[in-house]
Amino acid sequence: MKKHIINLVVALFSAGVLLSSCATMSPRVPERKNTDSVFVYGRMDLSAAKDQLSFVSLMQYPYHIHFVAGGQVSDASFTVLPTGVFYAANVEPGDYVLWYVNGQTNTNLLTGTSYNTYYLASKNPGEWKPSEVIHLAPGSIRYLGDWKIQTENKPGLFQGGSFSLEEDKTGSKTDVVQQILPYAKGTQWEKLLRSQVGG
Repeated sequence: MKKHIINLVVALFSAGVLLSSCATMSPRVPERKNTDSVFVYGRMDLSAAKDQLSFVSLMQYPYHIHFVAGGQVSDASFTVLPTGVFYAANVEPGDYVLWYVNGQTNTNLLTGTSYNTYYLASKNPGEWKPSEVIHLAPGSIRYLGDWKIQTENKPGLFQGGSFSLEEDKTGSKTDVVQQILPYAKGTQWEKLLRSQVGG
């Protein structure tokens, strides 16, 4: 079973700054720009860490420097649904690394919302491995899989926990596509997505 060991890093940002760079856009899938455009999708279940997926970072490989307000950075603009399904249309073809995902937890009125970062690849882009590179061929639709957090060490009061992110073999690619299809209706992507599940 494919497995990535990741550490939980808790970072508290102001809600306004962080949400400006999270996937709060309309869930509507934009029309396909050209025949080389790539559609990328998958699902992340962070419920074991009591988090809800809020951001996905897919970075071009090799890495190039970014400066983004709020510290959130990605070379693809993902829409994230409350179920943990995520997708991005019109991604440029090339080599990428699925770097990290963010989850958020609404705690209480005193502490507000906590934002947790889960690294799927090395935190330092200079240490990315060739085995972590995802090649997106021109015109392709790429399913990044169904992933689920497993708790290894529970977080304490002043210490983050550690988790493993494992591919969920019980996950359903068809279910993920079915959740995206209503937002792709009438676009060229709709037909291509249906072809992923024989529809």
